[in-house]
Amino acid sequence: CVSLIQVRLLPMVQFDLGCLLAPLLLATAFALATATELDADLATELSREIREEFRRTGFNWMSPVHFRHLDKSTNEKPYMFLFTTRSCTDCRALLADLVKEERSYLSNLSAQFNAILVLDDYGLTFGPEYSPDGNDYVPRVIFADADGMIRPDLENPRGDKATPYYYSDTRQMLWAMHYVLGRYQEEELQWTSDLDEDLPS
Repeated sequence: CVSLIQVRLLPMVQFDLGCLLAPLLLATAFALATATELDADLATELSREIREEFRRTGFNWMSPVHFRHLDKSTNEKPYMFLFTTRSCTDCRALLADLVKEERSYLSNLSAQFNAILVLDDYGLTFGPEYSPDGNDYVPRVIFADADGMIRPDLENPRGDKATPYYYSDTRQMLWAMHYVLGRYQEEELQWTSDLDEDLPS
């Protein structure tokens, strides 16, 4: 054991305090590392659980990793990014609301988009253009053209102007998705929706 800390008790008696403390310090460091690892494992497992809950709604989600590898040159669908975190109570409420909707309806509607579920730290990998108003609140939904160009004008039509990309409930989000599809048809872009069903009132 190598240490620079020594304590002299008597002229002929000394011991190495560092050697005595080393096992304790190592044990403490190991305990902290183990706790951190457990926390990380728990966070990963919780994130996976949340992702699976979102997928069980019937929504056609893709991960940010999948989005990065998507061939955007052949893409004909607009993008929808849902930014959420596992610690956000509003996000969990939105999920609980989403589960109440009919699976086939959500599947058909979401199939008209490339819907990316951006959970937790994945949000840090997206640039400031994904927060058009300069705020990173969640749950936040951002829409983009088929070429990936962010559309800051496509706000929540039924939301608060102070937080234009915040969605407090599922109905707002689904209404916005229909609104975006309608805008695409009006603007006569290359891509158009083949969804015939309107959002139930």
